[in-house]
Amino acid sequence: MIRPGFRTITPYLAVRGAAGLIDFMKQAFGAEELFRMPRPEGGVHHAEVRVGDSMIELADIPQGQPLRAAPLHLHVDDVDAAYRRAVKAGGEGKREPVNQPYGSREAFVLDPCGNHWYIARQIEGNPIPDGLHSVTLGLCGNGAARLTAFMEKAFGAETIMRVEAKDGSTQYSQVRIGDSVVEVSDPHGGLQAMPVGIHYYVDAPDSVYRRALDAGATSISEPVDQPYGERSGSVADASGNHWYIASHTGQG
Repeated sequence: MIRPGFRTITPYLAVRGAAGLIDFMKQAFGAEELFRMPRPEGGVHHAEVRVGDSMIELADIPQGQPLRAAPLHLHVDDVDAAYRRAVKAGGEGKREPVNQPYGSREAFVLDPCGNHWYIARQIEGNPIPDGLHSVTLGLCGNGAARLTAFMEKAFGAETIMRVEAKDGSTQYSQVRIGDSVVEVSDPHGGLQAMPVGIHYYVDAPDSVYRRALDAGATSISEPVDQPYGERSGSVADASGNHWYIASHTGQG
């Protein structure tokens, strides 16, 4: 069961400086903060923000644990204005807005916590391509084809498009999981492998968790009922992405 207001897939950003990241998203992209739980010792234990029609979850990661920033494809009405606001808010402009030959105007900003924001809109028609939402999570790791095969076996994912590079690697692909699309690629053009966190809503977390293990994932935690109204467990895939497999029980 999917929690109201969410979709099958939600990016979960594990960073240092979550409060500052929330402020950045507000200033740059008009994000709306919906929930924040502070840590007793300081920092953010869990937060939820809405950017356009999409949710993003984030938290401060304890020292000694790996950061999980992410590539995020953000579709907006005005790429140039969003790029300027992002740089003014403290982002690092990596590529100024430019029209691409595949029909999109795009820019690239690195936020203060290391997330990659690919700001875009379609040049013709609706700003957001059919089937996508305001924010689309990217998965980038060595062995994109293997990662896609894992998602197909574990989660019933469907590859809806793939662009192959000259060396046979995946330059770009779209994979549908439930009501969401993720973009999957091998590292290329300066984009490095970035293991991410994914909040994945399903109807039956126990069976999906077992399928993920059968498909080659490593267990992080077995599914249990959580006090915040979810039954959830988690696994790591071979690319290092953490999948938080959950069903909303409505009891929290």
